[in-house]
Amino acid sequence: MKCAKYVIDRIEGDFAVLLLKEDESIQIDVSKDQLPTTIKEGDILDLQLSAGNEIINVRLRKEETNAAQKRAEDLLQKILNKNN
Repeated sequence: MKCAKYVIDRIEGDFAVLLLKEDESIQIDVSKDQLPTTIKEGDILDLQLSAGNEIINVRLRKEETNAAQKRAEDLLQKILNKNN
């Protein structure tokens, strides 16, 4: 069993596309049924996976998600203000 952080890149129909936080070139597709119903794009999750990449446990990292969203918003404002 392995545990790692993933970011929800996008939701496509009944599936969520997750990117490994430490190497976003690695992605897995997961049925939304296996994830919390409140998930949204940009959320950071701790996933415990079996050897066959089946989800054993999932935890939303709310504080880390909020901090990442704040950094992205601050960067966007900095870019927008620079262009004025």
